Amino acid sequence: MTQSKKISQKSIRDDQRNRASLAMNLTEFAHSKSKGTSRAIHRYREKKKGQFNRRAALLRQYRKTMKTEGYDAGKGASRKRLTESEIETPSDPKNPARRFSSQQEHKKKSMIIKADPFAKARSVAEQRKTMAEQREKDMEERQKRIDQSKKQRKARAKMMSQRTKRGQPIMNNVIGNLLEKIKRDS
Repeated sequence: MTQSKKISQKSIRDDQRNRASLAMNLTEFAHSKSKGTSRAIHRYREKKKGQFNRRAALLRQYRKTMKTEGYDAGKGASRKRLTESEIETPSDPKNPARRFSSQQEHKKKSMIIKADPFAKARSVAEQRKTMAEQREKDMEERQKRIDQSKKQRKARAKMMSQRTKRGQPIMNNVIGNLLEKIKRDS
């Protein structure tokens, strides 16, 4: 073997040894990872707990408002308001409305009639709509006037550009144009 081949093989072996010393075995890898994993699990549990508490607070607030408005808030997954038809049909013994019908009637009688919370928003929306319609109408009228004036200008330019066989302007059109200007100004 030549000298260069011996040096290259030796450098390859050295590189392999260096890589082996830098490598981490499986148990070291697993133990080093476990700290981060347990921290991540702890954060996940905390996040879920926070979400649960927020939902519980919202549910409490919902039940409280439903109670103040005179409705039965419902339990579990069936937080549905009972309609008037369900309240008025107590013939079905399995119907939950039958149990609450007298309570609902009592609550309806004592319930305060509230103002429409969206009345102001509706009036603002109507005003905006009428303003938009008015703006659109104005724009259409303006566009009609612009189109009409363009048409008149085009016709006037065509008349004024008319010439005789010898290249002189037709005096009838020029005088007619001057008369129109005088009539408009006075």
